Amino acid sequence: MKAVVLAAGAGVRMRPIAYTLPKQLIPVANKPVLFYGLEAIAATGIKEVAIVVGPDSGDAIAEAVGAGDRFGLTIEYITQPAPQGIAHGLGMARSFVGSNDVLLYLGDSMLERGLGEAVADFTVSRPNAHVLVSRAADPGRFGVVTVDAGNTVARIVEKPRRPDSDLVLVGAYLFDSTVWAALDEIRPSQRGELEISDAIQHLVDSGKRVTASEVDGWWKDTGDKVGLLDANRLALSNLHHAVRGTIEGGSSRGPVTVGTGSTLQDCDLIGPVAIGANVTASDCVLGPNTSIADNCSLAGAFIVGSIVLEGCRLERWRLDGSVLGRNVTLTGQGPEAAVSAILGDLSEVVGK
Repeated sequence: MKAVVLAAGAGVRMRPIAYTLPKQLIPVANKPVLFYGLEAIAATGIKEVAIVVGPDSGDAIAEAVGAGDRFGLTIEYITQPAPQGIAHGLGMARSFVGSNDVLLYLGDSMLERGLGEAVADFTVSRPNAHVLVSRAADPGRFGVVTVDAGNTVARIVEKPRRPDSDLVLVGAYLFDSTVWAALDEIRPSQRGELEISDAIQHLVDSGKRVTASEVDGWWKDTGDKVGLLDANRLALSNLHHAVRGTIEGGSSRGPVTVGTGSTLQDCDLIGPVAIGANVTASDCVLGPNTSIADNCSLAGAFIVGSIVLEGCRLERWRLDGSVLGRNVTLTGQGPEAAVSAILGDLSEVVGK
């Protein structure tokens, strides 16, 4: 079996950060979202992976991921000229996959318990296709799956106005070689994209065996701010206390990580909170559910439920539910109420 990871999406819902940083590289608990998926793939025993990238994001993703050595994988890159749908992205990797089975994975998805059980079951039970699903309170935002007895898929509809099920696709799919004929038969949807849900429905209508299993543990689509911050909270819930830097004064409760070279003085740390390397902070309240990346400088800041990327400088600002891009500067006196915002790389805001 080989794996194909889709990482070509433009990240419209994560702008302005996604203008300069591919959404798959935005960190959750100080690790890029894409890395979680690659680690999960490696844990299944799959060795060969193709990452489908966009023309504007490919270089940044290739630089961050490399040849795959750190994950125990061999990775090659395929450029999708334009985002034309998940099924189109899979089709771009047809020659890479060849006659092998394929695991298709969306690079901005996160699964708490990984992919090992689904891959193992597929290998033993040999359906033509298998989809991972989860229950959603708002299923109309996703591909909705109707399942018959025996976990057999009866129907899949992409973003229906009136969903007839609360089971939704979570961005992980397994196929044998019959998927290629299905891809050849489908046509662009009203959105102008080749939908993977249409390809799977074609397999169902053609009498192929398509099964589904509900994921064990949580699943998150990190393609928007709410999903990203929720994934950060959930990932931090597994944080183990580890202080490699220096903490002077202040207080600390709950799991906290502090990276090498960081110095925190008179700060209140409310775990879970992850602080990267070479961070300086004084008179701050940090956490809970907050990650601060490397090389940040903080003074008099209050940051809760937020993600702060590397190189940011904050002075006397209050953040709650914010995502700051790289090298953002917030100085002066911020508003009395905590700010909830997304700021792109190199943004600069001066308070009163």
